[in-house]
Amino acid sequence: MLACLRAATRHLVAGPALITQPSATAGSVIPLGIHTTGAAARKNTIVGMDALLQKRTATGRRSIYHLPFGLPDASPEPPPPVAVGGREYFVPLIGYLGTKSRPVRLPLVPAGQYRIAKQISQNGRQRWLVTYLTILDPPPPCDPPCTHG
Repeated sequence: MLACLRAATRHLVAGPALITQPSATAGSVIPLGIHTTGAAARKNTIVGMDALLQKRTATGRRSIYHLPFGLPDASPEPPPPVAVGGREYFVPLIGYLGTKSRPVRLPLVPAGQYRIAKQISQNGRQRWLVTYLTILDPPPPCDPPCTHG
């Protein structure tokens, strides 16, 4: 069993790999980072300002939300997700160097299996990285009102 797990995760260890937690509730903030090996690979990795939340369809995958990163000096809260094909949306031509984890906010979507896709440039080569995420229903409201936030 351990050998199977190692084989299934070998690409994550070798990098580059898109890393986040395996599950989260709809509307929550999650970290999204790029794992690479070695200082040279980290220095030559450029990531853009957003990722895509995708849902499986009968014919493949469909991008349903942009998950934007906040600007480095802006609020620590990430911007809200933007529906693909909704209001006009553009990503500024800003690239982050390195692979630091950055927060993104998940949209309020039905519970289920989703995929996050992120385009990166490494040593001048464009590539897409993906990771899988289970979005859970938010917990029911507390009655009486909660004090834990």
